Amino acid sequence: MFPALVKRGYLLLWASPLHSVAVMSKTILIADDDENDALALRKALSQAGVKNPVAIVGDGKQVIAYYKGAEAYADRAKYPIPGILLLDLKMPQLGGLEVLEWLHATQQTKDILIVILSGYSELENIRRGYALGARSFLPKPCHADDIQGLIRAYPNYWETHEMPQILPSATKSGDQQLPLSPEN
Repeated sequence: MFPALVKRGYLLLWASPLHSVAVMSKTILIADDDENDALALRKALSQAGVKNPVAIVGDGKQVIAYYKGAEAYADRAKYPIPGILLLDLKMPQLGGLEVLEWLHATQQTKDILIVILSGYSELENIRRGYALGARSFLPKPCHADDIQGLIRAYPNYWETHEMPQILPSATKSGDQQLPLSPEN
């Protein structure tokens, strides 16, 4: 019905029969050439309660092919455009900064939560990454509490398992305590 939006990896949500809203998919793309680091990051996402679908690629050329919907990533139903990119700066063929330059040039960075993954010794490259559209930085290796910080800072990008919060006991013994709503 809206092939241009579907081709770009947007999902259509119907607000009413006359209106539709396009949103970026909630897929997370991990771009890291070190398989152990990528799997550890996937585990940290799971431990942080993240339910978003996760895809992993090993170099910058694959990141660009994924966002273009080229080669193996042409099926947008199977490979929707990720709304979150966890991007290692040092990868073979094309590094993270080259990927950011491409995303910035194609004006895709405004809709994507881009998080740079790197060591603290990369300070100048991290600054350059922010200038090219990255919104956050995580040191490697990443842990669940790092991911939870991202969830708090950018809540609209994540699908998480909700953990009910219990009100402090200000009631008599035996009264039922109700979980807080997300708005509280």
